[in-house]
Formats: sequence, structure tokens, C-alpha cells
Amino acid sequence: MNPSGKPKAAYSKDQIKAKITNLMAEPVDVLEKKLTGGRCSALEAMICSVIITAVKSGDFTRLNGLLDRTLGKVKEEIEQTIKNVTDEDLENLPQDALLKLISNS
Repeated sequence: MNPSGKPKAAYSKDQIKAKITNLMAEPVDVLEKKLTGGRCSALEAMICSVIITAVKSGDFTRLNGLLDRTLGKVKEEIEQTIKNVTDEDLENLPQDALLKLISNS
């Protein structure tokens, strides 16, 4: 334990990213041997398990967490259209829509 009381992490973020990257480059059979051979760290076992499960099941949602960790999350684009509202537009709105508009602002 370090003097501040918080236990020191076994792996740095960069080391975890490197482990994920290296293991993702391995063939599935190599990962299976590594996992069943009992000669890997808990971190490696977890990463191997996620990769193997994703490949065999075709469900890559768990793998997204590993990819987000190594590559970063994919940026999403949002398209938004803003219309300038004129006084005439407001005058033509039904009263309930106008009250709803006012209460949301």
C-alpha cells in the first residue's frame, strides 16, 4: 500500500491497452490455449475470454468495451435543424402548443 492509502494499480492504463492490443492480434486458438493452459494473468484471462466469446457467438457488444479502451469511442455526429421562429409563427400556434413551448423554456 502506498502512503496515501490507495493501493497502487497492478497495471497502468498504457499497459492494459498494450495487453488488449497484443491479445486481439492473436488467433483464437492461441487465446484458447493461453486461457486453458493456466499460464496467464487474471487480466489476460478476462481479455481472452471476452475476445473468444465475441468471436464464437458473433456478439461483439462485449468486445466494444475493449475496442473503446484501446481505440477510443467512436464520435457520433448529431444533425440538428434550427428554424427561426417569427412573431407570426407564434401567433398562429394553437394555445396549448404555445403554453407547452413556454413551459419548456
